[in-house]
Amino acid sequence: MPETVRTTRVRGHYRANGSYVRAHHRQIGAPAVVAAGGSGLLAVVVLLILAALGGGGGGATQVPAPSAPASVAPGLPQ
Repeated sequence: MPETVRTTRVRGHYRANGSYVRAHHRQIGAPAVVAAGGSGLLAVVVLLILAALGGGGGGATQVPAPSAPASVAPGLPQ
């Protein structure tokens, strides 16, 4: 069975050293395709772990009620 070669478009961009790279197509090998395709499952697993640890962020949060000041500043009328 022949190996499938996929390509992706790379946009033109500037490198950190200031040189410009023209837009081109890049080949993606089989290991990169598998890694890119499997990243969705990894994201789901991470979200499930965060939810189990209480970091889901979807629940309601309780805000404490404001309390009265402990004392009045000196020199102000009471």
